[in-house]
Amino acid sequence: ILGTMATILSVAAAAAIQMRRDHIIALEQIERDSRSFVAISGGVIGTSLDRARETLLAAIAATPGSKAIAADPAIHNVIAVNEKGEVYWDKAGMPAEPQSLAGAELLQRLQSAPEGTRFISGSFSDTHYGSSALALAVKGNGTVDQTYVAMLDTAYLSRNLASLQGTRARALSPSRRQERIPHDRTR
Repeated sequence: ILGTMATILSVAAAAAIQMRRDHIIALEQIERDSRSFVAISGGVIGTSLDRARETLLAAIAATPGSKAIAADPAIHNVIAVNEKGEVYWDKAGMPAEPQSLAGAELLQRLQSAPEGTRFISGSFSDTHYGSSALALAVKGNGTVDQTYVAMLDTAYLSRNLASLQGTRARALSPSRRQERIPHDRTR
């Protein structure tokens, strides 16, 4: 009887050890997949911000409502604002009535940013021009002190992330930590 019990206990112990090994292997695979998804997600968002920056630079040199802006599906809207916060134009064209974005947090942060900061990212919201959890603002270079804001379409970015992973789309939730883009080549 003792021999049988010892055999049963040793088989149970071996099974428990194998289950634990399988569990560790599964956890390691989940960790690798998670790191990969985070790296891919960061790459997609970084590429979209870089593309938005290039679109904004093209918009600075172009006329209002340029086709360069309309051609980028990652950008929901682009707004040109003067130093007083008055809107010159957006993706739809010039406003029929004067509009002001003087109190917009993203624009205030860009104006108060250290000398030499030209780009800054964060959230943007306005009842007339729309909102985005991920927006990019840039100071124009020229004689007139203009600022441009590109609102990225987070649903578009979420669809791209989902297609990379082959899963259903999940909501894109950028963090509230906001800082300037570190690889600004225009300085």
